[in-house]
This record gives sequence, C-alpha cells and structure tokens, in this order.
Amino acid sequence: MTMLKRFSRLFAKKGAPIIARLPIAGLKYYRAAELATLMQRGDMLSLEHEANNPHDPNAVMIFWNRNKIGYVPSEHAKLLHELLAKHQKLSGKIVEIDPAAGESRWVKLNIYPT
Repeated sequence: MTMLKRFSRLFAKKGAPIIARLPIAGLKYYRAAELATLMQRGDMLSLEHEANNPHDPNAVMIFWNRNKIGYVPSEHAKLLHELLAKHQKLSGKIVEIDPAAGESRWVKLNIYPT
C-alpha cells in the first residue's frame, strides 16, 4: 500500500494529523527569525504548492499569517504535493518552537486535512 493511500484513509476523520512533528525547511531564508517572537504554539499555518520552483517541482510553501516562512522538507513534499494536486486541502499547526534546535528547522508542525 502506498503512503498516499495510507494517508488518504486518515481523511475519514477530519482534523486527524497526517504527519506529526514535521520541521519547516528554509526558515533562515525568510522572515521566520523576525516573526519568531510573534509565532506561538497552536498557530495555524497554510500550505500551498509552488508550481514554478526551480529547485523542486513538488515544493510546498508554508505560510504563517500570509507570511512565507519556509517549505515542507523535500523528503515529504512529493506526498503533500500529490494530495494538494488532488484538491485535498491541507493546513498546519505549530506544535513546537525551539530556536535552540538549530537555525533552519526550529519550528515544527502537524499537518491536517481540512
């Protein structure tokens, strides 16, 4: 059974997390450090496919209050891109903020079907 099919079964329960404790890649390249004092555990995040990304055709951007803060790590992006392409709406919720965890992956999130 493919990972996509396994996750699709979870969609029977709205709000069930499909990926837990997923770090956000690329935080250091966006305004995340500047916004860190405003972001809180429990804040909602939006996910959107970036069709014209020159580095990864499966890139999925992550936004906090309409501010781009990074990407889904590439090892998870293909699956989430496939779900978004099938018009499955996804959202995220911040579950951990730990600036001491390292410059690029100090915010972690759960991703939910919406």
